[in-house]
Amino acid sequence: MDGLTSKLSKMLALGIRPGGTAVSYAMAVGGKIIASDTLGTLNGMADSPAGPSATFNIGSVSKIYCTTAVMQLVDRGLVDLDRPVCEYLPRLWMPDERYKKITLRHCLSHSSGLPGTMWKAFTLAGTEGYDYYGAVYDYLSRSVLKAEPGEFSVYCNDGFNLAEMVVSEVTGEKFEDYSLNYITEPLGAHSTRVVPNYEPDHPMVVKKGFSPEVMFIRGCGGYTSTMPDLCLFGDQFLHGGAMLSDASRAEMAKHQGVSFLKKDGRGNDYGLGWDNVAFHHPYYDLGSGVLYKSGRTLQFGTKFFIIPKYDAVIAMSATDDTGVDVLETLLRLFALAMLEHEGVSIYNGAVPVPKDMAEDISGVYLTPLNIMRFTAYGANCTVTLEDADGTSWPIFGAFRYDGEKFIGLDGMVLDFEKNGGDLFSLNTVDGLLNPMAQKAVPQKEVSGAWKSRIGKRYVVCDAGPRDLLAPVMFGGFVLREIPDLPGTMFVKVPGKGHGMMGVTEAPVRPIDDCRAAGFLRTPTNPGRDHADLFFDSPDAEFCTCFSYTFRDVDTLPEYKGEGFGEQGARDAVFRFDHALGGLPQVPAGRRLSVISEDLVCVWDSLTSKGECPQIERGFLIFA
Repeated sequence: MDGLTSKLSKMLALGIRPGGTAVSYAMAVGGKIIASDTLGTLNGMADSPAGPSATFNIGSVSKIYCTTAVMQLVDRGLVDLDRPVCEYLPRLWMPDERYKKITLRHCLSHSSGLPGTMWKAFTLAGTEGYDYYGAVYDYLSRSVLKAEPGEFSVYCNDGFNLAEMVVSEVTGEKFEDYSLNYITEPLGAHSTRVVPNYEPDHPMVVKKGFSPEVMFIRGCGGYTSTMPDLCLFGDQFLHGGAMLSDASRAEMAKHQGVSFLKKDGRGNDYGLGWDNVAFHHPYYDLGSGVLYKSGRTLQFGTKFFIIPKYDAVIAMSATDDTGVDVLETLLRLFALAMLEHEGVSIYNGAVPVPKDMAEDISGVYLTPLNIMRFTAYGANCTVTLEDADGTSWPIFGAFRYDGEKFIGLDGMVLDFEKNGGDLFSLNTVDGLLNPMAQKAVPQKEVSGAWKSRIGKRYVVCDAGPRDLLAPVMFGGFVLREIPDLPGTMFVKVPGKGHGMMGVTEAPVRPIDDCRAAGFLRTPTNPGRDHADLFFDSPDAEFCTCFSYTFRDVDTLPEYKGEGFGEQGARDAVFRFDHALGGLPQVPAGRRLSVISEDLVCVWDSLTSKGECPQIERGFLIFA
């Protein structure tokens, strides 16, 4: 992986939710790919990485391929954009007589007046024996137009169904075969296919927990492709080639949309196939004549741009479980790529972060509960939550540097201030800057006694019969250390999510071999509730922390069916490594808690309702 791709992918990874299936991007300048990568898996399973050959369903970006097929027939003199579609499709009939006025131009510019979308068979589990075109004819025979053809443009999938059917009817070929023979294969875009002509060497990404998405709404939204092959296709609209005549490319890029609202800033920007032939963005200088197409399916979101000013084609697709804002992320990464690769700043209202400042503010920041990572690059700064195991969660959109401070898309301000050698981050809450976190700095290595405790698990042993927090919130902890932050330990209390009742990662620094304490000095709320640890024996059997006492799980006795004994200052705690089958009766005034192997409470007689879930390994607390 080259340096630019590595840097872009690192920034992209900061915005992906844990467990998200996959995201892919590609950028071409001057007809050459300058960066391309795929992050994630084929189906959400860790053992099936989505490599460069994996394809993504690009949804309505498919409309550009369908339009290209129509314009090829225009170039060959086989169809006329302004001739009624019904003259090419003699089976077409609608009870609304205005359908006879619908032309291919209307279909490709979203001005046909057709209802919108035939949802039946939009996506299928299989296509064998299904007459999709027959279903389209039947659907339209029971539909009426919502407008006079050409009256106004409103996004419409039905028009592209008809355009696809015209290609097949006029050429006598199945649309999928025509696409293969006249568009994708001549370009060398071997991954780009429509059902049923999928390429086995290019497996399709499937969103975790879902079935494969077979799109029978093909010319409208059924293509699957790698992002480099999508850029290869896009390059034809910059540098020409045998695929289309210059006249057809120019016709597709003209303003073809229609609107009767004088203040409508969007409706007139439809081209033929393109969502926008004059795309602009308030945060980036993309120049004039930018062609833009978006695609959306039940599992994927895709963005595709042709940017003449920089001789660039860029594309990104992601499963929606990644949480990636594809439009904002793609343009932000493109801006960074232009800065790094071309030495060109395309930022509007923002300036690149000075190198020394970027190095100064980037790094790990801490609160008493969480680890954050700030990463400054280009004209942006990204903030993510992180755990000591390296998993990260995006918590804000990227902030943009205006020369003085960083501003988020929602207007939130991010700023920094130094005091006494420490650097603090601040952000706006209710319109006022508030301290947020303190930047961590490496310390000297911890002693051997502390090194021996890293990774060990400790389970609470003085929960008591009435304490609502323990063990539900403080069932146990494990000590962690971040590789790039030596000298700081993290008391990780497992849970689900972050914050109260979730994962806590409290930073501490050793005082001696038996004691460690919180050290943050952030003012106001972000500096509260430090963790202090005290081990009362050299073998670290017991430790006090968060005002509770915990015990090293390696020293726990094995559970052999014991019941409740006498109540003492410390609870009786056992480990088990087999399904329990049943739990002992809990006497009045006592308590029984079941803690999983990863130290999360799965059942508690004080707070849980219903039966205890069966687990194979874990811990029992008799309080």
